[in-house]
Formats: sequence, C-alpha cells, structure tokens
Amino acid sequence: MKNKVIILISFIAIIVVGLLLVVGIGLFNKSNKIKDLLNEKYGEDFKIVHDNGNEYEGGVIPSFKKTGYKNVIASPEDNKEIKFNVRLKLKPLEIVKDDYIPASIAYNTSKKIENNYKIGNKMYVYTSASEYECDGKITNSFFDNIKGKGSISISIYVEGLDKKFNYTEYLNKIVKDLKFDSNTTGTIRLYSIKENGVEKIKDYYKNSKDTVKIENSAVNIKKKYFETQNKDYFIKF
Repeated sequence: MKNKVIILISFIAIIVVGLLLVVGIGLFNKSNKIKDLLNEKYGEDFKIVHDNGNEYEGGVIPSFKKTGYKNVIASPEDNKEIKFNVRLKLKPLEIVKDDYIPASIAYNTSKKIENNYKIGNKMYVYTSASEYECDGKITNSFFDNIKGKGSISISIYVEGLDKKFNYTEYLNKIVKDLKFDSNTTGTIRLYSIKENGVEKIKDYYKNSKDTVKIENSAVNIKKKYFETQNKDYFIKF
C-alpha cells in the first residue's frame, strides 16, 4: 500500500513538472516572438521586462472570457531605463500598438535637461510623452527637433533650490531650447524637494511597472517630499 502511494505521488509530481515545463517553454517562445516583432519594427534588440498576462473582459460582473489581447512591458536591450507598454493581438501574434517612440522621447528629454540645465544640489527629471510616432529606426537626429502631434509632461525635482530662483525664466528657456514642434502640447513643472527626497522619488519611478498611470499614482510621494507643502512651479506650453 505504501509503495502504491509513493508511486501515485511520484506520478502526480511528474505530471505537474511536465505541465510547468510546457507552460514555461510556451511563455519563453511567445516572449521571443514578441521581441522579434519589436526588432523587425525598430531594428533594435529588446527584452520583456514584465508580462501582464492574458486580458479578460471586464464589466459589472467579472468575466473569465479572454479578449484575445495582452499587454507586456518591454525595454531596449541596451537601455533598461526606457520602459514602454506593448499591446498585442494573440492570434495571430501581432503588435497592435506600442509606446516605444513616446518612451524614447521622454527618456531623451529628461537626459537633455539633466545634462544641460543643472540647478540646486541634486536633481532628477521624469518625463512622460504620448501619441508620438515615426517611421522606421529611431536616430539621434530625430530627437533634435521633435515632430508630430503629441503631448509631453516634464517634472523636475531639485534639492537645495534657492528661494529667490527665477523659475519662470528657467522653465521657459528649457521649452524654447528643446524646440518642440507647434503640434506638441505639454506641461513643465519644477518641484523644490526636501533633502534626500530626490532619491526617493527617483527610486519610485524606476521601480514602477505602470507606464500609463505613473504620474497620477506618484502624487502622494511628491507631496511627501516637497520643501513647502504642495509647492511647485508650473508652465503650460
């Protein structure tokens, strides 16, 4: 009897391991196919950072019916700081929409500001963008003078900002120098942050897997580290 139980348990374990291997191989193959689709579209290598799984129909009553679509978060192999959403149709597997262009514009905008417009003791820039598109492979010149209808939101966090600092002149100069196309609308904000607050905000943005609602969900952490509660400098363009 004891031997029969051991054999049964072993048999069940083999089945479970086999199923896990099949699922794992399937996910691995699908991940590679998604990377191939992105490579074909942009001529670059990508990795899948996070797989949100199959999408299910919503409504008042939860449904277990699959929509036939899914979303993943991807990054270029050579730059893990750029994270973007990819929406996929599963059968046949194809990209419906991805946010690589907006995410790349956002990243390059942040780096330009951090490198060329340093102020205070410590500084971090987070930028989000939407709707931008371009044909073919992205080149450095594409970011020199952004074209195409889109929107952009820039948040600049600074520790040790002088209270007499001319924020209006500073923000207007950044907008002018970045040479956004007339079809671009956006906002730029400057936050005066408490000591050690910049690193906390930086970590929050970098560790988040939500590429869509990250600005809204970060409101509370921003307020927590304001030098003066709810104090920020704002320009719309």
